[in-house]
Amino acid sequence: MAPEIYRGEGADIRSDLYSFGLVLWQMATGSPVPPFVAPYRGDLESYLRETYEQQTTGRVPRVDGFLGPVIERCLRPKPAERYGSFGELRGVLEPMLERKTGEKLEVPQVGEETAGFWINKGGSLAALGRHGEAISCFDQALAIDPRIAEAWNNKGLALADLGGREEAINCYDQALAIDPRIVEAWNNKGNSLYNLGRREEAINCYDQALAIDPRDKAVWSNKGHALADLGRHEEAMNCCDQALAIDSRYAEAWFNKGNALAALGRREEAISCYEQALAIDPRYARAWNNKGNSLYKLGRREEALPCYDQALAIDPRYARAWFNKGNALAALGRRVEAIQCHDQALAIDPRHAWAWYNKALLEDALGRRREAALSYRKFIELAPPEYAQFVAHARQRLVELESHEV
Repeated sequence: MAPEIYRGEGADIRSDLYSFGLVLWQMATGSPVPPFVAPYRGDLESYLRETYEQQTTGRVPRVDGFLGPVIERCLRPKPAERYGSFGELRGVLEPMLERKTGEKLEVPQVGEETAGFWINKGGSLAALGRHGEAISCFDQALAIDPRIAEAWNNKGLALADLGGREEAINCYDQALAIDPRIVEAWNNKGNSLYNLGRREEAINCYDQALAIDPRDKAVWSNKGHALADLGRHEEAMNCCDQALAIDSRYAEAWFNKGNALAALGRREEAISCYEQALAIDPRYARAWNNKGNSLYKLGRREEALPCYDQALAIDPRYARAWFNKGNALAALGRRVEAIQCHDQALAIDPRHAWAWYNKALLEDALGRRREAALSYRKFIELAPPEYAQFVAHARQRLVELESHEV
């Protein structure tokens, strides 16, 4: 928000120009967060006040290139010093576009449904989570011109969000057949392969993307994530460091580096990485959750609980955070509260085998035999083959509980 809104003075078009300037700064720098961000310490009012103080007393972080002066004027603390209207701003930006690219902006006519119109509409629908409608729009664009790589790539993203990862990969392949140097399509294909468990193939796609653009921080971070899943944690950290060398404020890379460090047992270092991610994005629920996990592994269960609570305040449907909070409460001897957390996790994800097992153990310990028997049965039903040792224990306890009932 513009500083005058924080002061309670209301908003006008110049406040909107300030918000536009924030987004333009993020676009120009590739930053996932705006230029003025105070560290979040659990107090929203303090966070907003410190951000406001940065806005009014600090300088706009430098943007190299022709957009720098435009952004600086949009972000001046005093509304009167900004552009007076979007028409005035557009009058500055359009000649810049023409000088930089040789292109003159053509404004679409009202009612003109070009391929670009359908791509833009599809993008807006996808951003609203309406992926089925978005796919229909991309298909309209492709019916007009089947060789628009952007439409194939965007259709792939929408399909992936609906869980159709194999279909998404086919779309990315179509985009890459048209233009094999689309970094985003290689990255997106890698992400779909990763989500299908095909980690090595995903890494090959990330490498293709990096061969085209070695300064794409998101691809470096994604490659690190895939390497970590293969147990190649040192290589994973090197990839995250590459991403952070490009942008030290890239929260996702700090998060992935933290995960690699945690997997190597370097918990304190992992916590530092999660805290770096949270200083950049205090609403990063997964970073709160994983910080809690590292504290839990260090035996600091009381400190872990507020981290899980922060994650759940951001995303109350975060099943893993409910599960982890339940484990921390159980370790502190607070069994009834722990069961309640596992119930929350299971209400969100009823196929969470470990939540059923841990709930069963707690119910068993509390003498709740019938409830424990039901939870053990659910665990046995859902457990994958690699849980054989725990299934054997669950079966044994189930027999004992049922014989006791008889």
